[in-house]
Amino acid sequence: MLLIANGEKSDRIAEVLSSNPLVSRVERSESAEYSFGLIRRLQSRGVPVDAIFIDPFADSYDPHQSSLFIVSTRGQYPRVVFVLIIDPAQFAIRSHEFLPELRQRVKHYYRLDWTVSDGRLKGEVERALHGCLQWHGVPALEQDRRGYEFDVAISFAGEDRGFAQVLERELAAHGVRAFYDENERPHLWGRDLYSDLLDIYAHRSRYCIMLVSRAYREKAWTVHERRAAQSRALEMREEEYVLPVRLEDCDIPGLPSTIAYLPGELGPAKVAEYFLRKLGSAGSG
Repeated sequence: MLLIANGEKSDRIAEVLSSNPLVSRVERSESAEYSFGLIRRLQSRGVPVDAIFIDPFADSYDPHQSSLFIVSTRGQYPRVVFVLIIDPAQFAIRSHEFLPELRQRVKHYYRLDWTVSDGRLKGEVERALHGCLQWHGVPALEQDRRGYEFDVAISFAGEDRGFAQVLERELAAHGVRAFYDENERPHLWGRDLYSDLLDIYAHRSRYCIMLVSRAYREKAWTVHERRAAQSRALEMREEEYVLPVRLEDCDIPGLPSTIAYLPGELGPAKVAEYFLRKLGSAGSG
């Protein structure tokens, strides 16, 4: 594993990585500019680099150096997975500094918020490492899942939790990585939910299943989730992202009247079955 960062950021993360049993070796560098040569030297000595934890703005004098390094490494070593070391607020402010060809792609990269407390940093690192392991373990037919933390985010009102809960269980039983709020409560505890949910529904999920009901249309948090999902759908244009399931006959602002719904009468198990088919067809394309 290669860690590219400097100062306190590098020291804190290196200590946690080195103590993790999943990590056999940590090489450190302070600059992306010189790290490509380091990877070649390690590979020539039979030391594989499977993951790179990188501060995307470590080269503060030239922020494009990190972009150039990521592009070069992905081209030469496509099996290397990247984790961006950056807090969500800084990423939102500075994402325009990436090279144009990376600006959309990096939204789907794993991220590590290094600004959390020492007690939570271990959990952040373990979460990132788990993502790396999942990325490396994805079969060839599911390569489209790479770079997304979740295969699907389930967006629903509290009144419809019963349907959402059964749906998540059906999906999990078939190995689908679904964002379901109750499962993520330990991680979300104490975090800025407004920013985190925006990130999940706009960037970190391959699809969004939207459970449409009158309660869903009216609740403040579901409006926030819906708007995040719709902004992602607008970016993707010709590709499906929002997958609505109509639990009640009502219109949702911003969803085209021509979009295809599944009827809630199918039940959670059948909806899960339909989603598995969609996920499989997307991965084989």
